[in-house]
Amino acid sequence: MPQERHATSSLYMTVGDFLNGAEECPIVQELFAELEENAAQELFDESLRRQEDWNILAHQVVGAELSR
Repeated sequence: MPQERHATSSLYMTVGDFLNGAEECPIVQELFAELEENAAQELFDESLRRQEDWNILAHQVVGAELSR
């Protein structure tokens, strides 16, 4: 009976067993850096688009006032 218990307990891994010999992987840091870069670019692009929209709108208002 004790041998059966030992045999079944070897089927399971502890967290320590799983992490034993684990190596650092820079993929997560690279992913977060890329996500931050993309988010900053999207924010810049959106800000630039809003500025362009306001410039078009301002020119339309000025043009309408001048045509009166």
